[in-house]
Amino acid sequence: MMTTRLPLRTRFKLIAAAVLFTTAGATQAQADRAGAVSLQIAPQPLDKALNALALQSGTRIVFPTALTENRATSGVSGTLGVEQALQKLLAGTGLDAQPTAEGGYTIVQGRTQVLPQVTVTAGTERSVLTEGTGSLTTAGPVTAATGMNLKLRETPQSVSVITRQRMDDQQLNSVADVLEQSPGMHVVKMGPKVGGYNQSITARGYAVGAYTVDGVTTPSQAWANSGLPGIFSMDTAIYDSVAIVRGATGLLTGSGDPSASINLTQTADR
Repeated sequence: MMTTRLPLRTRFKLIAAAVLFTTAGATQAQADRAGAVSLQIAPQPLDKALNALALQSGTRIVFPTALTENRATSGVSGTLGVEQALQKLLAGTGLDAQPTAEGGYTIVQGRTQVLPQVTVTAGTERSVLTEGTGSLTTAGPVTAATGMNLKLRETPQSVSVITRQRMDDQQLNSVADVLEQSPGMHVVKMGPKVGGYNQSITARGYAVGAYTVDGVTTPSQAWANSGLPGIFSMDTAIYDSVAIVRGATGLLTGSGDPSASINLTQTADR
């Protein structure tokens, strides 16, 4: 069998022609993609919109059904290039259009997932102070139980709040007087009224031994060792409110028992 070898110059010419043909084909594909067409695609599911674009532009658009499922588009209208129209249809879907060598497009998952827009609105800062409101109860936040500004119904513990207005109306002049008006608290006063060294305060069968002032925890034993009147004899004039958290107090006070913790909030001018 005889094999005919073409001259070297002829072979170079054939290779150059092949390169020119391939380049011309790619250039034509790019021109076809860039050509503007008149489009009218209404808002609809994404798969139907892509099919409409392919039909109106005469461009082949390939996509997996699972990729466009449960996705919608706002549509597109006007005289646009196919690539520009695809960008509008795919906006916000997390999908991309990749051009093919034949002049069409393949829809693929984008590199970055576009998350839906989240709008956060916030009101004014919640104030825990009750002075000047004239309220006998508190509709505002209470920090006594968790340290966070939560309303009573948002607080997962049993909490009672005695406001400044109630202390004024009922002449609750000492912490012991306040606790006498608080549900679940048992107050026993013994000895002379002046000083009030012998007051017994219990809750749920246990002596109350922890309290906080503006969120700062101090054990009542510190007052007993100071030689000053006990915490329960303190004058309430400087306090805006008194909150009683009944139950285990170890969550925020560091130590405690199943009785209660007394939480004193000072007035704004302190």
